[in-house]
Amino acid sequence: SFDKVRPAAAFEIHVSADGGLHDADGSRGAPFATVFEARDAMRSGLGAGQPRTIFVAGDHHLPEPLVLDERDAGTAEAPVIWRSRSSAKLARLTGGKKLPVSAFAPATVPSGAAGVVKAELYSATIGLNASVVPGMSSPFPLDDLELFFDGKPATRARSPNIAPDGT
Repeated sequence: SFDKVRPAAAFEIHVSADGGLHDADGSRGAPFATVFEARDAMRSGLGAGQPRTIFVAGDHHLPEPLVLDERDAGTAEAPVIWRSRSSAKLARLTGGKKLPVSAFAPATVPSGAAGVVKAELYSATIGLNASVVPGMSSPFPLDDLELFFDGKPATRARSPNIAPDGT
């Protein structure tokens, strides 16, 4: 089981979206603000040579992918483990483009369904295009694009439900 391979005591590195500090050292009292800071500090030698556990708390919106490689794996004797600080409130790493609420406007649809909104993804305000999101080309983005609202998947309009203006 996992408990049999996990080291009994590990050097702790802490990350908190809510309480990260600019002068952070990664301790519980002075956690890093981002997972990138924790990864980079670990790569620079923080806790080197011993098992390390990175405890992450809060919701972290990542402006770019968190790339981990062999430097971040540790060794058989000194593994690196990433985990949520709390099992009651799991940490969340999200990415992608955050759309402002102002980007959405009420929309009418042939079915008359209430609560439908639309957003012009290609507008200068939102700034999505094929150079930002691979595979996104007007007017029909690939099906692997996702939209989340309040942390839950939302249904995107599907072809041919894209209006001539791109919304």
